[in-house]
Amino acid sequence: MAGGLARRVAMVAEARAANPGAVYIDLGGQGVQPAPRPLIARALAALEPAAVGAGPDDLLELAPWADLPLTSLTPPTTGPAPPASRVVEAGGVKVAVLSVAFGPLTTRELADQAATAIAARRAEGCAVAVLLSHLSATSTERLVDRLPAADRPHLVALATDADEPGDPYEKLGATWVPLAHKGRSLATVRLVPAADGWAVEVEQRLVDEGPVDPEVQAWVDAYHAAQAVTAVAASPSPYPRPSACLPCHEPAVTAWRGHAHGRAVATLEAAGRLTPDCLPCHDERYRREQVRSAPPDAGVECATCHGGLAAHLADSATPTTPATDCLTCHTPEHSPAWDAPRYCAAVTAVCAPG
Repeated sequence: MAGGLARRVAMVAEARAANPGAVYIDLGGQGVQPAPRPLIARALAALEPAAVGAGPDDLLELAPWADLPLTSLTPPTTGPAPPASRVVEAGGVKVAVLSVAFGPLTTRELADQAATAIAARRAEGCAVAVLLSHLSATSTERLVDRLPAADRPHLVALATDADEPGDPYEKLGATWVPLAHKGRSLATVRLVPAADGWAVEVEQRLVDEGPVDPEVQAWVDAYHAAQAVTAVAASPSPYPRPSACLPCHEPAVTAWRGHAHGRAVATLEAAGRLTPDCLPCHDERYRREQVRSAPPDAGVECATCHGGLAAHLADSATPTTPATDCLTCHTPEHSPAWDAPRYCAAVTAVCAPG
């Protein structure tokens, strides 16, 4: 939803141009929803990754990712397991890449497999080990702590549920890089030879602005166009619509229809995103009934922010109740620049009586 696929491809191309010999390693964990999996796999292939760590959702259905260089110490739900590790070469240095995710194996079993894989790759000449982890930070620390000192990874990339990447830190002889969820961040890692091994330098940024790859963007747009919900509800609404509020609150309803929330569906239409993923936050009727509203009240409505409308319409002395769940839609992912106090002041100005 943050538009990361096309931007990520462009950002990785820029990073490669600036760092000859660099390789792209994807943390994985992209297959949360079944519908976009083929699109995501196609975009990942365009990134030409050297390795992709299969996350717990990816392991549910490996077929879309079959042509990618997957790796996982966690066995998949069905089908053959991907390699336990991958060897990639960056700047003339051999790097062993491993991935762990939640599954049937215990942390101890994963640690035993990781130690075996790292030791084997070290014997093949790998100077660096990278662990891609979809476990919690605590579980990952337990796993790494169980490894012999010689077989511990130099870099641990953590999949998190955070909307912002966390600051890198040092622990158990490794550099830990917490990455924002749903592929929202990109980390550039430089390994610099040092007297006692390797110095690790990390730069991170969100994939939320900058140029996009036009070819990948065309794939994304085509996907959303195919997912678009075109049918509009013809039946009467089972809940009070803004037209029911007009007799007593005409100035407020008129102002709201010109407000960004009143135009929320038109905004989606202009962006080509009239999809089941986006409509619940932009169209009140779709949120309630999975059918689109008809203009002029297609968008966020009175009933979105005011509870008890039916009782209020039956008896105007009965007050409505204010919404308390704005953050359901205004998440950092969907509304990264959302300012709650400013928003509330703007809404009050629009809906104030008179």
